Amino acid sequence: MQREKDLHALIRQRELAKDANRAKSQFLAMMSHEIRTPLNGLLGTMSLLRRTSMTDEQQEMLGVAQLAGQTLMEVINDILDFSKLEADRMELEIIPFEIRPLLRNAIDILSPQARSKNLDIIKQVDDSIDGYWLGDPSRIRQILINLVGNAIKFTEQGSVIVSATMHKPAEVIFAITDTGAGIPKDRQKLLFKEFSQIDASINRQHGGSGLGLAISRKLVELMNGEIWVESQTGK
Repeated sequence: MQREKDLHALIRQRELAKDANRAKSQFLAMMSHEIRTPLNGLLGTMSLLRRTSMTDEQQEMLGVAQLAGQTLMEVINDILDFSKLEADRMELEIIPFEIRPLLRNAIDILSPQARSKNLDIIKQVDDSIDGYWLGDPSRIRQILINLVGNAIKFTEQGSVIVSATMHKPAEVIFAITDTGAGIPKDRQKLLFKEFSQIDASINRQHGGSGLGLAISRKLVELMNGEIWVESQTGK
């Protein structure tokens, strides 16, 4: 009888914890949405203001304000995505898409960032990967942008290679390889954890929410895929 009571108490505690976690995620999602709306207005107004005649100093100051606003928007979007994933409210599209244009689009978005650091972005796609695939191309693009953006962020010289290879008849492996400093083995387990930092000083220097790779992991798992890292310090 006591064991049954203990079991009911444990079940009740688990349900309460789930409810609390769901409420927290819903609150984060609501607040992220409420903050994003006026921020969009600010960014739009700054964009219009840049078209007016201003001094070079004013243009420079406005550029800094725009960059700060865009960075804040990225953090808010990460929080919104993370809260949806935590609350099991993330819905995936299942539509036909082509892998080559998707990769090209993701690389085009990040090319200016790579050029500013004199890095090469190299795309490699197996000849056998052709035709249409079924899945959520916007979320796959989001994952690739997160991973490639991270590679560019932590690579000071050399290149970033983005490849897609056929693993099985209906399975593709996307790989991002960079010539950055590498990650020590004992720190690799932290890479896909939310709010974790491989190197706090470097992370502060580059900014970010600390959620991008955690979101990527959750999205990949939602698609019944796998994500992992292979790295050596100095390579």
